[in-house]
Amino acid sequence: MAKPLTVEEPPVNIYEASGQLTVAIPMPGAHNDTVEVVLEGRRLRAQAEARYAQEQQHYLQHEWSVGRFQREIELPR
Repeated sequence: MAKPLTVEEPPVNIYEASGQLTVAIPMPGAHNDTVEVVLEGRRLRAQAEARYAQEQQHYLQHEWSVGRFQREIELPR
């Protein structure tokens, strides 16, 4: 039986430059085919999944693991 994936709530940086907002959310190891970003009004939801066979790796340093990332934020006006 596979281990259930954890759900991480990553930190977020939001900044404004030239009248545009940029939202930066780190999701290490996320596969690009799992990334989903949804904007509903001012509510932004970003999610992705990092998945790979950890037991096949020989880590010298290991600071993140597989699982789901999900973050919902209310954007400023």
